[in-house]
Amino acid sequence: MKDEMGKPIKEMRGLYCSNCHNQLAHELYKLDDLTNVATQEGKTLRNKSIAEVKKTAAGGDEKKFKTFFADPIVGAEGYPLSSFYGKHAGATLVRASKDSAGKLKLLAWNAKEGDPVPYDGASGGKDWWLAAGEPHCADCHLAPFVESEGGTYFPIDQPNKYSLYRYSKAHGTIACQSCHRVNAKGVPVQLEGTEYYNDYWASVALPHYMRTGDEKLPINKLMEKFPHKKSAEGRCRRMGIKTHEVKSIAPRLRGYFIA
Repeated sequence: MKDEMGKPIKEMRGLYCSNCHNQLAHELYKLDDLTNVATQEGKTLRNKSIAEVKKTAAGGDEKKFKTFFADPIVGAEGYPLSSFYGKHAGATLVRASKDSAGKLKLLAWNAKEGDPVPYDGASGGKDWWLAAGEPHCADCHLAPFVESEGGTYFPIDQPNKYSLYRYSKAHGTIACQSCHRVNAKGVPVQLEGTEYYNDYWASVALPHYMRTGDEKLPINKLMEKFPHKKSAEGRCRRMGIKTHEVKSIAPRLRGYFIA
């Protein structure tokens, strides 16, 4: 690990603003066109390998990806810290076209026709403080530990893209911030002393997959929709862990996904 001057340090000193508020966060948002935000189906870079992310965001340039996109530093080529704000162009808000009578027709941001209209055209504040300009849980955390789909609070957020944490719900229709107070092990404090405390799937993973309407399903239907085996295998594959080792690494999994 290194400090802000590039000098080695022995222990983590915490996050800098630019670890989250950076060009990479904007690139990830811009490239999202999701059909299911909980499983990340559709078009996205978030579930791809780091090599693929580097190739798409920085043309495969390792140094540029590190110093300009992911961990911007003072003096890097392109001046990432100042250009992040000074040269920022708002995301596409809608697309504008005309109907057969020549009247203005506004379409979704991902429509196949029309000219892109950026947030800049609607607000002097561009898209700052909105879903398009802010960092997301999904920038770092694997699905399903991500925000809800946007569109419900348009134009604060947009369909087929992630909303913001403060507008997101999981466990059915419970706001994320209603429960996101966790203990040192990363388990919601409300589960301490219950039979679900040591069951990672039941206490953490399954509720995060659940979206609006899923809270009405019986448990057998939930398990059909979000099978334990499929989820466990997917996460183990990304972490390089064999599925049969899952029970022995529960503490590691908990720290990896929640910390």
